[in-house]
Amino acid sequence: MHYKILLISVLISIISSGSLSANEPGFYPWFNFEKANDWTTSDWNNNSLHDAALSSDFVTEGKSSLEVKINAQRPGHQGVIQVFDIGDLSVIDKLRVDIYNSSMTNMKISLMLKTGTNWIYHESPRQELKPGWNKGVEFDLKAPVYGGAGVFDSEIKEIKFVRRFGFLIEPDNKTEGILFIDNIRISGSGAASLSPEKEPPGLREVLIDDFESDNLKWSAASTWSSAVRTIYEAEKVSSGKGAMRGIFDLKSPGKNAVFMVEEAVDMSDVYEIKIDVYFPYEYPSNLTLALATGDKWVWQEGPGVRLKKGWNKDVTFNLKERRWKNEKSKWANTVLPDDINDVRRVCFVTYPPEMGEGYLILDNLRAITSRPAKLKPLMPVDISNMAFYPWNSFEKGVNWLPSTDDSGAIAAKPAVDFGGEKNKGMEISFATMSEVDKAMYSYSGILDFANNTGMKVDIYNPMDYGVKIALAFQTGDEETWIESKLMNIGPGWNRDIYFDFISPAFKSAESNWNYTDIFHKRDDIRRVFLQVYPDRKTKGSVYLADFRLARRNYFGEPGKYAGLTFTNNSKFTVEPVTFREWDDGATEGTFERETALNFWKGALMAGWGASHAELSADYASRGSKSLKLTYKDTGVKFGAVYTSPGTLDLTRYSQLVYDVYNPGKQMKVSVAMKSDAGSGSVWFEQRTQITLSPGWNKNITARLDAEEWKKISGGAEVNPSKVDLKANIKELFIIATGGFEGTLYIDNIRWGSESGMGLSSGAVEQDVNLEITPFDALEAGVTFRGAYYHEQNTELSVKSAHLTVRGYGNELSLFSGGPVNVFDDAFGLIDSGAIGPNVTGLSLAGTVHPINTSYVFSGLSLGSAGPWEPGMTFITTARLKTFFLNNNYAGVIYMNERRGYDPGWDVFTADIEQSTHVAGGDMSLHIPLFGAANLNLAGEVLYTHHDNPEPVFLINSSPPVYVSEYIGEDAEKMFLYGRAGLRFGHLSLNSFYRKIDPMFAANYSHGDYRAGMENMIIKATYTLDDTPPFAYLRSLSPNWAAFVRNTQIMAEYDT
Repeated sequence: MHYKILLISVLISIISSGSLSANEPGFYPWFNFEKANDWTTSDWNNNSLHDAALSSDFVTEGKSSLEVKINAQRPGHQGVIQVFDIGDLSVIDKLRVDIYNSSMTNMKISLMLKTGTNWIYHESPRQELKPGWNKGVEFDLKAPVYGGAGVFDSEIKEIKFVRRFGFLIEPDNKTEGILFIDNIRISGSGAASLSPEKEPPGLREVLIDDFESDNLKWSAASTWSSAVRTIYEAEKVSSGKGAMRGIFDLKSPGKNAVFMVEEAVDMSDVYEIKIDVYFPYEYPSNLTLALATGDKWVWQEGPGVRLKKGWNKDVTFNLKERRWKNEKSKWANTVLPDDINDVRRVCFVTYPPEMGEGYLILDNLRAITSRPAKLKPLMPVDISNMAFYPWNSFEKGVNWLPSTDDSGAIAAKPAVDFGGEKNKGMEISFATMSEVDKAMYSYSGILDFANNTGMKVDIYNPMDYGVKIALAFQTGDEETWIESKLMNIGPGWNRDIYFDFISPAFKSAESNWNYTDIFHKRDDIRRVFLQVYPDRKTKGSVYLADFRLARRNYFGEPGKYAGLTFTNNSKFTVEPVTFREWDDGATEGTFERETALNFWKGALMAGWGASHAELSADYASRGSKSLKLTYKDTGVKFGAVYTSPGTLDLTRYSQLVYDVYNPGKQMKVSVAMKSDAGSGSVWFEQRTQITLSPGWNKNITARLDAEEWKKISGGAEVNPSKVDLKANIKELFIIATGGFEGTLYIDNIRWGSESGMGLSSGAVEQDVNLEITPFDALEAGVTFRGAYYHEQNTELSVKSAHLTVRGYGNELSLFSGGPVNVFDDAFGLIDSGAIGPNVTGLSLAGTVHPINTSYVFSGLSLGSAGPWEPGMTFITTARLKTFFLNNNYAGVIYMNERRGYDPGWDVFTADIEQSTHVAGGDMSLHIPLFGAANLNLAGEVLYTHHDNPEPVFLINSSPPVYVSEYIGEDAEKMFLYGRAGLRFGHLSLNSFYRKIDPMFAANYSHGDYRAGMENMIIKATYTLDDTPPFAYLRSLSPNWAAFVRNTQIMAEYDT
């Protein structure tokens, strides 16, 4: 019967309606139902209207209308079709709508609104809605005709904050049929501002994320909403083979659940966002799109869209309608989102309909935009063409240290069988004292991630609340800080947390601390930090399984087990400088003939260490020979000196450039010159020393005309100064400091003059890395290098190699040509940067459970001439570390260093110069004080024993040079380190003391530490967030809260 009535109505409409009329003057289109439909029949008890959808039937404007079915069980059975969060309607005078009634029943229609924070109900007087077309049904929003229960004598209250807006339908009789609503238009002084923006040309639908991979880019805001985690969903999908299940756990009524992605993205050209949502609940809920924008991450929220049970396809959010709310709009849906060209976070927000754990499913996320390329940061990283292998395997134990001084970290220790699984990993525990406190853990070493595209880790959170984590890195000699975006870690397992190195998802000083930086400088990482943000005062822990590095996979399935990666380092510098090699007939700077030694010698200066200069066929950067400088640094510095037979005239030169190969530990290098002009000698020395890294240091530059020198004459010092006596240079020094004993190779000294424009330096270094990782228990790799250097020798070599076998709580490694970590002590008795890459050796590490004791045994050959070749120094080490009383540990450290006379000497039987032993221990204690404060204590004590109290260092010259040394029995040979930290609420008190005795064997510690140093620091820090006036400023707005967050005052005493 329904369809017969509909057919008759269609015929009546065709006969009576004629051509469709255009919009009336003074009226502006508001809802035309051409695309999105956020009108709903949900959230109205016993609603006679249902199944609202777009339709191409009975259209008065455009191509579509809103179709809603009616099933009235009795006369007066009300139905409502409504839209939420419509905003400020105070600018509207009148509203008109066209409605087609397909039934044969007369109906009543009225306007229904709920406004303000108290959702005040308003209803207009009824109007007739006859069968067929009802065009131009008009409602006056300014007239005092609103009310309810038969009394209609009031204006609409709080019309600037409309929470619900809709049409209330009452049929005169029991009926069923379809209503078609179209062309809602409005008039008034500000009606034009509510009219939707005209769609720009070139719009197209772009897929942002179809959630086809289990490497989900979106996460749960588990620290500040009821969302718990996101997981891959393969059962219920709207397209493709996968979707994202967002899990929430509602513990208090009214708390929202937020699922988000944090990326810096320009959404100014986005017209709409669309997504498919599966909602499994009978009771409806809203889904809202929210954005955090600008430097202050201003929260902006769009109108809610009602979710019904089952799939909600094409849930649409319009970014060009004035239906958004933020602090500026006083949280009324009346504005466009601000700073949409600088979006930092995109969120889907919902309110769980039931207490406890639940979920919804998101799929097929799309954007309607004219500039799809701008949305690339929101698109998931494709890791299907990557292979993963262990980097920091916890099979051998833990090499991470808690930063107890400046964070809430307590301990990092081995863990087994956590999260209901058989595994090995690391437990990091923390006790944060405020909502702005974090916990930080560090891993030190010289690391090269240049071949890697990212890193992933599985994290188990045993707590009932979420935390956020980030990775940070310090790179290069200056230890430049770069930090990843935050990842949300919900309760339970969080799989494949992926940190993408090649997307703009990092922040640094260069990016003004915005997440727009790419992690470029990955070839020289000095320290890795893991940061945990609980966003509350709490005590807890999380567990981490192995960290895995990603490499590109070029070979499909076989590439998961073996692969090649390629690293290219190309750099060319063009300057208005012309260079010439230093060869005035004696190869003074090229060292190709013995005549160079007529002028170059080891510098024999009072108080300097001994040194000897000779020519060598090794490590020549240009030609076939270099100047080999053998040294024993018993003083403050050592070096090589060039003595001119007359005077060296440098007036036409502005630069001195040279190359140095350093096969040993990291040092500092500088240039000095001596002039005999005038009444006496004048000494010029560079003010700033340049870091001399292990390996090649090319194109080291001294600028003669820059004020980068200090000038000493007759006891008086001018600082800064230029080299202003360039015409009368008698001696030239290349000086090194911070060494111990060994060799340096100097070559390719050239002079630069400021004339013309030319290529001052250039390098193309290509590394080919073969990685073999058939399974987690076996890893092998070798790196080959081919390099071209401008006007220097080319290079073709094996750069490094390693073999690692893991299993049963142990890890055996053989390595050569790359930096290694030996100890994890707080001092750093052996620093990987200090020993350099010219290392060959092996290590065996592991952890004994259940006593939770880790061990590391290693043997190293330092200063080797090439991969797998022995050097002149051998080091053996042992490290034991046992954890007790949950978060405390005690450790034992031993090192033996044996130094020989000749290259290739027998470490076991040959005569040695010296055998040095270092032994001692370290301890860390965490003491909670009545739940109100935390006291952290740590210390390390080491003692040096020298087998030979009178060692002799042999310099193989002709005649031989013997450098003797006397080490008295009463000589100070200890290292002492102590650290204490007290954290009480917003107050932190930290102190440490370090003393390195003059005869302590600190030969391979960090370059900033040396024998004879003594330091003490006492520091107090107070966080002012809850202190006036900052507490008041926090309460003003989210912007002020972000501005004053983590404001600190600090006092420090340093010696």
